[in-house]
Amino acid sequence: MLPLRSVILIVGALSCHVSQGSPASVQPHTPSTQSIELAGQLDLARLLDLAAKQLNISIDYDAASMKQQTVTIRPTGSIDPRGLWALTNRSLHQRQLTTVQIADMPGVSVVKLEDASKLARIEEPVDLAAIDTSRPWTPTAGFRNFMVRLSFVSPKEAAESLKSVIGRGGDARAIASITPVAGDSQLLLISDVASRVDEAIAILRRIDVAERATAINEVQLTHVTPAQVVTTVTQLAAKRELVSGEKLVGEVIAAPGNGSVLLIAPTRLVPIWKSLIAQADDRDPVETIAYTPRVFAVRDVANLVQQIAPGTAASPDDRFKAVVEEPTGTLLVTGTGAQHERIRDLMERLDSVPGEARRPMRAFSVRNRPVDELLEVLNRLIAAGALNADPASTGTSVSGLSPIPLPVTTSTNPGLGVNIISPVASSPLLPGPQQSFARPSPSMLAAGSQNAGLTLTADQATNTIIAIGETRMLSQLEALLRTLDVRQPQVVLEVILVTLSERDSISIGVELQKLIRDGNTAISLSSLFGLSTVTGTGVTQALSPAAASGFTGAVVRPGDYSAIIRALQSLGDGRTVSLPRVLVANNQRTQFDSLAQEPYGVSFTQGNSNATNVTFGGTLDAGTRLSIKPQIGEGDSLLLDYSISVSSFGEQGSGNLPPSRQVTSVQSLATVPDGHTVVVGGLETSTDSRSTDQLPLISDIPVLGEAFKNRSRNRTRSRFFVMIRASIIRGQSFETLRYLSEDAIRQAGIDDKWPKSTPQVIK
Repeated sequence: MLPLRSVILIVGALSCHVSQGSPASVQPHTPSTQSIELAGQLDLARLLDLAAKQLNISIDYDAASMKQQTVTIRPTGSIDPRGLWALTNRSLHQRQLTTVQIADMPGVSVVKLEDASKLARIEEPVDLAAIDTSRPWTPTAGFRNFMVRLSFVSPKEAAESLKSVIGRGGDARAIASITPVAGDSQLLLISDVASRVDEAIAILRRIDVAERATAINEVQLTHVTPAQVVTTVTQLAAKRELVSGEKLVGEVIAAPGNGSVLLIAPTRLVPIWKSLIAQADDRDPVETIAYTPRVFAVRDVANLVQQIAPGTAASPDDRFKAVVEEPTGTLLVTGTGAQHERIRDLMERLDSVPGEARRPMRAFSVRNRPVDELLEVLNRLIAAGALNADPASTGTSVSGLSPIPLPVTTSTNPGLGVNIISPVASSPLLPGPQQSFARPSPSMLAAGSQNAGLTLTADQATNTIIAIGETRMLSQLEALLRTLDVRQPQVVLEVILVTLSERDSISIGVELQKLIRDGNTAISLSSLFGLSTVTGTGVTQALSPAAASGFTGAVVRPGDYSAIIRALQSLGDGRTVSLPRVLVANNQRTQFDSLAQEPYGVSFTQGNSNATNVTFGGTLDAGTRLSIKPQIGEGDSLLLDYSISVSSFGEQGSGNLPPSRQVTSVQSLATVPDGHTVVVGGLETSTDSRSTDQLPLISDIPVLGEAFKNRSRNRTRSRFFVMIRASIIRGQSFETLRYLSEDAIRQAGIDDKWPKSTPQVIK
């Protein structure tokens, strides 16, 4: 054995000098195979230099940090380069140091162990099966970021298995590729000292086997829905892990669109998962059967079935389902055989109820319509056979104890074990092609209405319909009343009635008189048209202008001649506007009238007397009459059924006959949007008349003949417009009506007596 001083001298001779802070060059040739002997104390820096020399690698380290760092080596005989490199890295690890290969830098560098994972380069992925342990040894860094590609086990599961191997400061985690290619989804990154990386690889070789590969299996279900199986299996797996302490890796999800589940688990655990799924799916099969109650309403029977059939609260069957088919009065039940047996017992008890207990009495309060009007509608339904007490009277044989014995359409799902039975039959509420119904007599409908299973009576004082009949019939009646007895929206009708009149008349006339005296004889020549009066007598006779409007000119020379000229033109314009507003319910007719009455007399002779007596014969109406019926349509449109009638009196009849009357009317239908105004009537009447009073022959003389004429011309024009604005009121609290009336109430100066709310500040 050489003394310590000799060992140091030998090491010094073999080592190459490395300056402080400067990296040594890396030689491309293989490490030396020469063995050396080491013993005693050795500076850590000198040990690094010796390793660099023997392994032909470049080692970069900080010489200042290596001062006072010594290594004590016990005599162990000769040591080869591989052992020397292991000794060097072990000595560094004891001082929380290690060697790493930094990316794009030659050789290795000595860094702190806690910073090694961040500084060491990440090696290229290597398939676990491709790692060759028999190849010659080459020196590697003391700390590695080693990436391995697995074949069967998931990286997440592999990282969980390596927790006991990875040392302090190391890590093992799955790597998710941003742009995955084939195999990149199975990458595992191991960051640790080289010796532990080798141990981790050895463990991975044992667990990354075909038995641990993840498989996806579809498992068909027989009795239970996929969602229920997933919930149950998840609970069973959690309980199993709690008891055994072993986590059952895998997951069960519901398969879309069919009665199966998808099992995702390692191949070796698939049998255990399938066993749990089979246990969750081990239930009695269910089937769907249609029941038709004979006596009681189908909804009442459905409530009883929901309470009795599903089972106890401790073990409820969530597959049970009862659906009410209102149009056919049928109850569709999905359940197990035991549940259907309980339903059959219930139906048998209900159908055996005594007859006197089948006709209870109920009162239905009618809130939105007159009870007589609603009773009339029900009478028509009863007369048509729409309300029928006995299902058997429709020609359909039914049974409450078994499925409906009618032609059915059956579909079977082998995976679910459910038989769906759909009866093909007419609805008991509507008569079929081979059904006939007895119509009630008029005496029945007068006091109310009745048929074999239902009697109806209306109480006008309380606006109530009293019904006596079988429960099934009363249930049908209640459903009808919910549909018929609804509040109808209202319509505000604002109508503008405008009458425009124009008048233009002109009259021009001339009257002449000439007195001729011959002794005691007086001759008077005159052309008179009613423009003047005659004053005086004999030779003093003369014309005097009559009291009238317009221009009048007179030339009078009593006893000689007189001349009267009159000219008058009359112009007139008139406008009358009426603005009625009314609130009317939907489909109800409202009427506006603005009429004048003209009385007339009747002549008669009493007894043998020739005297004619006149008495009051009545009155005739003339004016404007407007009738509107709004109907709310689709999209808040309004169908207006309107009629307009305008009448006026003409000349008085001869004797005691009533005056003539002219009537103009229009009637039509119009559809308008809610809140819009439409002009529905524009009636116009025009008259143009001319008249001439003249003396024959002489009036035909040009110019001179104008003095012997009386001309008049009359022109009149009247126009009548009707504008209707319809607005729908739908509010249930009638607040809209309040706001619509506020302006009119304010203009009339009336206090509405409604309380006023004012804001207050609360501190």
